[in-house]
Amino acid sequence: MLPHWMYEKEDYEPEIKKGGLFSNEKLLKGLLSKLHTESKVCKKHPFHPLVYLVNIIIISLILCFTYNKYVIWIIGIYAAALLLRVSNKTLVKIIKRTLGLFVLNLVLYSPSIILGTGNYVFLIKMFLLFLSLITYASTTSVYDFLTALKQLHVPDFIIFQVDIFVKHLHILGSFLLKVVYAIEARSVGSEKGQNKLMGTIFGNLYLEMVKFGKELYNALEARAFTGKYDYMIHKLNWKDYALIFIQAVLLVLVILIGRG
Repeated sequence: MLPHWMYEKEDYEPEIKKGGLFSNEKLLKGLLSKLHTESKVCKKHPFHPLVYLVNIIIISLILCFTYNKYVIWIIGIYAAALLLRVSNKTLVKIIKRTLGLFVLNLVLYSPSIILGTGNYVFLIKMFLLFLSLITYASTTSVYDFLTALKQLHVPDFIIFQVDIFVKHLHILGSFLLKVVYAIEARSVGSEKGQNKLMGTIFGNLYLEMVKFGKELYNALEARAFTGKYDYMIHKLNWKDYALIFIQAVLLVLVILIGRG
């Protein structure tokens, strides 16, 4: 006959020590989750990757080298026009990321504003630059970016390194996230050993990356990969030429307004 207390149900959750590795648990898990989740583009843009990359480079250079209010106004309208083609879900994501990055830099720039040496035109330029870059990042896949590099005649070994680095980030995030959850499940009781876990984690991470590199090399070799990305060569269509024409008109306007 078992004692009566053994029949009582009790929902017991052990207390997890939050020191050491878990002092910033939410931030750590959030970062690793983003690395673990592969980037997805909601809707592929209709432009050639090279034309679209040149477009964002032109916008960035104009914003970096001009303080003309009319030029900045034109760039703002142009950047807003590029947002009309994205879905509502993607638009909300772009705005949230832009505001988050802008607020962070605004905090760093706030001493200049308080002292009266700040420039509000600079803040507008910074916001438009963040908006343009995040729009490009949110609507362009890694494959499109690598295609643009190939069209710019970037050496294949550099494209290969970028491609492998992106794939390693995904594997890195997945592995570290599993390690964090495993350590959290075992972090009951004394926390004396938590500060010694970093060496073990990075040691296992190194071994995992070496293993992944060998498996990836064998997989590429089995598929007759020669290190060349000739399949990334694409032709322009009428939409690309239309965007090139708009870019040319934009540059002419910027030059004329800048001289005036």
